[in-house]
Amino acid sequence: MDKLMSEGNYFSEDAMREREPYLHHEYVGKFQDPYGRSMPRPGERWSETLMRRAEEAILLTKIRGEQQRLGVHESEWVQPVHDQNGITDGTATASSMNIERPVLSPAEMQEQLDQFTYIMQQKFLSGQDHEHVNYSKIDEDETLDDHWSKEANYDAEEKYFEED
Repeated sequence: MDKLMSEGNYFSEDAMREREPYLHHEYVGKFQDPYGRSMPRPGERWSETLMRRAEEAILLTKIRGEQQRLGVHESEWVQPVHDQNGITDGTATASSMNIERPVLSPAEMQEQLDQFTYIMQQKFLSGQDHEHVNYSKIDEDETLDDHWSKEANYDAEEKYFEED
């Protein structure tokens, strides 16, 4: 897990959101600006923006499916947000389109993201991320054992010197 964390991709918000869109929505997404993810990013080509919007539509479908499976009331279902041209432009809950959604401070948003990240890390550690991770490949990777052997040696040294 340390290796995945240091690489910075597997536990990035976008990567975790792609793996668990509903969980992301519950912890972070419902507090974010529904238009923010669909806005063109600086230096981004139009084709990249369109691809990102298509990916958002797929994630929206996954979130809706999970909401239906869990029996979430229809008024709380995630809905597509359309821009002035009628183009799907993000997501929002049906109720947040009629009433104001809760606004969190940056510190509260970071806390929500930290909780979401913690849950995703625990899911990885408990072996529940098998759809996205080849655990047997990790078990066979001897370079990862080097870290543990160094740590075990260090622990043995500490124990030896504590006894004196």
